[in-house]
Amino acid sequence: MPLANATVAAEIPGHPKVFFAADAGGQARIELLRLVPDRLRAAPRRVRIEVAGDGVRRGAVLEVPISAKIAESLAEAVRERQRLRSAGISAESAAHGLVALDTLGFPESALALERELRERQQRNSAWLSRLDLALQLD
Repeated sequence: MPLANATVAAEIPGHPKVFFAADAGGQARIELLRLVPDRLRAAPRRVRIEVAGDGVRRGAVLEVPISAKIAESLAEAVRERQRLRSAGISAESAAHGLVALDTLGFPESALALERELRERQQRNSAWLSRLDLALQLD
């Protein structure tokens, strides 16, 4: 496979690059939510994907348009992520937000935010129990 185990850089113009690794089959899953900060100024219109050359393989750059529907989902996910990171969020609201992110098509971000919330609340066993219960119910 030409892209097997290659490093793939992705960015929304105006924001930092995020690096992903292609698997042995040459595929890399790029979750757009990882490419934008919590304060999204405007809906993104395109994503730039870059694979560096390695002596055997030539480098390549591709700009892919982001549809209005995907941009809208992305903006909604950014708002949900902001809410999940807010201080004092209830376990029930957190569970609802994590499910919403997953439903919007951002499962990796939902898992990462769940880990972030669990770490932040690690000394609050009652909160963690309520989160577990709420996630089972959602």
